[in-house]
Amino acid sequence: MFYRTSEHNGYLPAGELQKAIQGEYEAIRKGRRLQELAPPDHRIYFSRVVEEERQGRLAELTRIYYEHTGCYPVFSKVETPRAYVTGLKTTVDDALEAAWNYSDLMLTATDPKVQKLMLRAMNSEMRWVSRLQFLYSNYFHENGDMKHKGTIGIADKQLPS
Repeated sequence: MFYRTSEHNGYLPAGELQKAIQGEYEAIRKGRRLQELAPPDHRIYFSRVVEEERQGRLAELTRIYYEHTGCYPVFSKVETPRAYVTGLKTTVDDALEAAWNYSDLMLTATDPKVQKLMLRAMNSEMRWVSRLQFLYSNYFHENGDMKHKGTIGIADKQLPS
């Protein structure tokens, strides 16, 4: 089923828009849980993305969905991560899937405002994937401590005093 995106401007698949909304809701729930599980130096990244980006995008997507369907989206139950590392891995997969979905929605929409929102969302997801991959590799490289411990290089040479 498709819903109009504006007066005479084209259509968006309601199922894909609902999928994007559910994805943002899941990302918020999972992000808050990962923030609890994360080492102290990693927590700020989750709070910034969840509080600043995801909640705003969820509100925008919900508004668009309501404007074009006359209904509110349905939110399904979310299984949150139980461990930090496995949570990071699944969150990377989720973000990549979301970027793909936003790309499809961007190409389907003909309303420039909706296209711009989907482009920003797609780019945001790809930046988030990069950040998550950094956090994942950092967790193993420095055992979760993002502060430099006075060593450099592969051989962990001491920095001069």
